[in-house]
Amino acid sequence: IDPLPSFGRDADFRVKRRRQALVSARHAPNITIRGDGVIDGAGWYWYPFFLNHTAANYLGRPHIIEIENCTGVEITGVTLRDPAFWTLHPVYCTDVYI
Repeated sequence: IDPLPSFGRDADFRVKRRRQALVSARHAPNITIRGDGVIDGAGWYWYPFFLNHTAANYLGRPHIIEIENCTGVEITGVTLRDPAFWTLHPVYCTDVYI
């Protein structure tokens, strides 16, 4: 199955490249993010670039967590705060527990 046309594209500039998520995994088994902590996406830093369309090299804002084609994913207890773009994006994953 071909990927969705929108996946992998930057939503700010509509180009086929974008910034790396703060936490990411591809084609990996058994991923666990667990705890009482906070993962802060520092969205405040990225908002002026978005609002003024001045992001360096025309790359848009990053996600906090992006997990692609993974199995056995668990994300519990942790707080995801202040995303620059999407907070959590598990795409094409199976056996996901959030």
